[in-house]
Order: sequence, then C-alpha cells, then structure tokens
Amino acid sequence: MADPDKTVFLSYRRDMSGTLAHLVRKDLVTHGFDVFMDVGSLGGGEFEPVILREIEARTHFLVLLEPGSLDRIDEPGDWLRREITHALTHRRHVVPLLAGGFRMPRATDLPVDLARLPSQNSVTAYHEYIDAAMEKLRDWLRRPRPSSPPPAGASTTNRLLDALGLRDPADLGPPVLRTVRARSPLVVGIGWSTVDGATNYDVEQSSTTDFVGARLVHLVGDATTFDVLLSELDRGRFFRVRAVARQGFDRGPWSNVVEAR
Repeated sequence: MADPDKTVFLSYRRDMSGTLAHLVRKDLVTHGFDVFMDVGSLGGGEFEPVILREIEARTHFLVLLEPGSLDRIDEPGDWLRREITHALTHRRHVVPLLAGGFRMPRATDLPVDLARLPSQNSVTAYHEYIDAAMEKLRDWLRRPRPSSPPPAGASTTNRLLDALGLRDPADLGPPVLRTVRARSPLVVGIGWSTVDGATNYDVEQSSTTDFVGARLVHLVGDATTFDVLLSELDRGRFFRVRAVARQGFDRGPWSNVVEAR
C-alpha cells in the first residue's frame, strides 16, 4: 500500500450489496485506489483479526448502504455493525455510499456505537447517474478529513459525555438559506451562511412548506452548500437547513425556507 491516501476498506452487506460492491471496487481500482474487499482480498487464516487489522490500516472506510442494510444491526455479532463501529472508533475517514433510495436514520435511532454514522458526509448513487456518483466519490476520497484524537488522559466517562453533547442547542443560531442556483444543466446548488459552533448541517427537502414527510440529507464538516440533481426536485422543491453540533446530537433551529424554481 504505497499511497496511504488511496487505501480503502469496502464494507457492505453481502446478500444485499454484493453486485454494487464489485462495481464500486472495480471503478476505484481502475482509478488507482487500493481497495480491500472481503471476497477476493482474504487469504488463509482467521477472518476476524484480518478484517479488523485492514480497517485500521486503511485511510478510508467506505460503507455501502441500501434499503435494509441496517435492519440487522441489533443481532448479536452483526459484522456490518462491528466493521462500522471499528472504523469510527479508530477514526478512519468514514464515507457512506447511499444507494437504492436508502435514507440515513437519525443518530438517536441508532445504537450508541453507531450514533456518529449519520454525521459522516455521504455520497448518493442513483442508478441513472452512477458514473457521476463514482466521480464524486473518488473526488471525496482524494480529500480525506483527518480527525483529532481525544485529549491525552481524557477519561472514558468524559469522552462519552462529550460525544453525547454538552452544549445548549439554543446556542446554535439558524443559518440563512440563500436562493437555489443552477450549477450545471443537471444540478442545482443551495447554499447557506455558517453558524458558530456547528460541526455539520441538516438539509431537508419537501414537497410542501409544512415539511410533512420531508427528506433529510445530512452533511458534515464546514460544508455550506448542497448539490441537488434536477431529477431529485420531483421529490420536493422546498428546502430548509439547521446547524448541528457535537456528533449530531445538538440541533439548532431551522432556517428560512427557499423554493427551487
């Protein structure tokens, strides 16, 4: 593994995402990434230590999520949950690839050890735009976001309290959502102002101004823009944004509402 920035561990539910996993791996390898995938990458020896060691050794942890992928995470010894938890614990650059209409659950709906998963910046793969999705994924993998380790000597209790969030969500003011603008013939982009203390932002898309049945998209880091495919506007032309802090547990008030025209 000569270039650590191009090393990837590919995690997926084999009975659901096997075909997609092979397609993704082939694309990444073709573009110079070193990808570990359990089928074809495992040699002899014990399964568990090899998997965990490979997660620790690689910069990026790419997890494929399709409808039903997280349905079995409460089963004892579920390996997808173990892989994701191990990657989060060891502060790998976790990138969820969402396919088949998968909707990321809220942090509060997941086990504690997976609560940081929704706050990881994800890439959505639509069947008709798979090439564009892979291009975006490769670009994202080329720009890893390093995370800082916990302070030396910090107790387990303090780290847990910090992860659950100790600030008042009211401290997070509402972002100001700007007008949706065309970015390309196929894409429109929305942008909003930054909020002090925000670690990421929730973007909701809805077909009605009361946001009943809204579609949530979770963004991470300091990103204050979001691209929407024109085909996605059929799912809702109204957008709003709110700031999030502390691993996705503290949320501020919603912004103004903007309609895509």
